Amino acid sequence: MKPWQDLTITDDFMFCKVMSQPDLCKEMIELLLNIKIARIENIQIQKNMTPDYNSRGIRLDVYVQDSDRVFDIEMQTTDKRNIEKRTRYYQSLIDIDQLEKNMDYRKLKESYIIFICTFDPFGKGLPVYTTKTVFDEDNVLNYDDKTNKVFYNLSALELKQKDSKLGIFLNYMSTSLANDEYTSKIEEAVKKAKYNLNWRKEYMTVGMWIDEEREKACAEGYATGMAAGMTAGLEQGLQQGIEQGIEQGIEQGIEQGIEQGIEQGIKQGIKQGMLQASIEKAVIAVKEFGIDIELVSEKYKVPIEDLRKAIL
Repeated sequence: MKPWQDLTITDDFMFCKVMSQPDLCKEMIELLLNIKIARIENIQIQKNMTPDYNSRGIRLDVYVQDSDRVFDIEMQTTDKRNIEKRTRYYQSLIDIDQLEKNMDYRKLKESYIIFICTFDPFGKGLPVYTTKTVFDEDNVLNYDDKTNKVFYNLSALELKQKDSKLGIFLNYMSTSLANDEYTSKIEEAVKKAKYNLNWRKEYMTVGMWIDEEREKACAEGYATGMAAGMTAGLEQGLQQGIEQGIEQGIEQGIEQGIEQGIEQGIKQGIKQGMLQASIEKAVIAVKEFGIDIELVSEKYKVPIEDLRKAIL
């Protein structure tokens, strides 16, 4: 957690506290949107919106209302790569928050969602991105549902060249260097805020809660990762064991097969060799000594058919 004394206007907690002051907030909105606001009717910082128990809630940094418009100003220092879908969800809950049951849709106020980003949210190097909805069939015809979304890129090089009031304000947001009356007021409010003991205590309490939640999430993540790792390791180990067992079984089977084959081959070779020797002796007995073939076959244990083929 960032030390309290090191906070600047771009830190979410400090941004919300400073912009809870109506005069500073009003002038900021007028600069960012190039409009005039007669009077701010309501400012809420860290406004929670939850449509129902099972839905994801949101927390708006600075939520402002005048007579016929609503404004959400977000200070964004981390690129979570979800800004389009996030803005869409914010818009839906802002609309839900405006209408009570059975109210006519025409009661919806014009809305502005403004993101002040310390990074380039769309990667084109522009200092500001303003959305505009048009029809595919006629890109001159606006789809005017009274919703507006504006994204400021504090990292844009073009900001350093702007000497307008807006440029000075955006440069201040980027560098904390106050160069006009308005940015000097903001910087003074930041310095005064650091002497507010109640805000400091609140910041420390929120920070400790965040740290505890982070540690809890890390512990849960570690336990989940260990369990998943053990399961995956067991499955992989079993699979490797099966594969190695099959491989070793094949190798051992081949070795045993060779050994048995050699042994059986020797036995069969000896047997065939002895049979051949007996046949040769039987042939001599029949041809040279005229002994009856059946008697010779029986004596030398040679099949009579094999003996007759040998004689021929």
